[in-house]
Amino acid sequence: VSTADDGGSTGVLRKDLGVMPYGDIRQCLIGLSYTVPALQKLFQYRFDTGTLKGHSAGNIILAALQKITGSPEGAIAETARLLNVRGEVLFASKRPTTLSARLRDGTTIKSEHELDEPALKKRAPIAKLMLSKTEANPRVLDALARADAIVLGPGDLYTSTFPNLLVPGVAETIKASPAKKILITNIMTKLGQTDGFKASDFVREANRYLGAENGESAVTTVIVNTKKPAANILARYKKEKAKPVEPDIERIKKIG
Repeated sequence: VSTADDGGSTGVLRKDLGVMPYGDIRQCLIGLSYTVPALQKLFQYRFDTGTLKGHSAGNIILAALQKITGSPEGAIAETARLLNVRGEVLFASKRPTTLSARLRDGTTIKSEHELDEPALKKRAPIAKLMLSKTEANPRVLDALARADAIVLGPGDLYTSTFPNLLVPGVAETIKASPAKKILITNIMTKLGQTDGFKASDFVREANRYLGAENGESAVTTVIVNTKKPAANILARYKKEKAKPVEPDIERIKKIG
């Protein structure tokens, strides 16, 4: 999980308490939990009034557990025990990071939150993502090296998937791994990130951030949606200026 999240409740707790950004970690832990519904709802609960308005109870609990245990790993381990989590959730890097991006028109976007939630208007495509200096979590590199399959996505390419690949050693370890590298392309585009993207564009960008060279593909398998979403779903996405990702499968096969 990326350590670049700096928006909402996560961003406030990160700034005020100096803790790791726990929003995405919390979501993963809940997704892997096998516990009573009340505990899951507790970690998902978001205050809607008062001084805690906007804060997630789960984020606050994780921040408190980092202070109690003295480490992010301790906070995650204790939460995993509370939620009866099956599996393991890891931060990609050892410390919080700052994500920035340079657009093709030369504009620089200086935070993950700004990149993730642009004003509702089209902007220049992303030319390059950048991550502040950090070190990889050794447990992540070990997990990748031992994996039988490494799955990228689905999710926001430039704010959820690729920030992990910018952590030193992560892309190199994935590329060198004998595991299957599986990319799941998104069903819909996202304003300000993947406007006009076809499925092959997701593959091209994934290969670029994985460091594929000489026309080779680091990605070995691609899962693509070919069914058009229902009209009511498309209507909802239209408000977000999102469109279905075209499954140009023949182009993907040519990439290899």
